[in-house]
Amino acid sequence: MPQASAVPVRGHPFTHGLFPDGDYAITLGPGLAWGTLGHPWQRTLCVFGAPLLKALEPLPVPLLSRRVRQDGVVQP
Repeated sequence: MPQASAVPVRGHPFTHGLFPDGDYAITLGPGLAWGTLGHPWQRTLCVFGAPLLKALEPLPVPLLSRRVRQDGVVQP
């Protein structure tokens, strides 16, 4: 079971932005258990991995309110 500290929280020392700024923005957790992929042309943010998804679940994150794809399937 991943520990809560394995998921980024405020003050996490990212070396780049989470969102794309003309280029892909990729953030990966230890052992590739979670991460994000910001796509510059689609203007989307892919969030993956059970530890990160579980950590974001209770938070009111309007930016992540519209699903574009889930498990590789385009959402209506």
